[in-house]
Amino acid sequence: MSNASIAVMLNGLPLTSRHKVAAFVIGFALFFEFFDVNLSGVLGTVLQNNFM
Repeated sequence: MSNASIAVMLNGLPLTSRHKVAAFVIGFALFFEFFDVNLSGVLGTVLQNNFM
């Protein structure tokens, strides 16, 4: 089976509610992950300047 036929078969699969829920959960988790990274970067700089 070639790669092109596998791609065509995967593109033909229907989008179910399980896919939408998985995308929402992953997006929700990534939002808080990036929020945590940005918050720790800002707080690290602020705390470093206050304690030096």
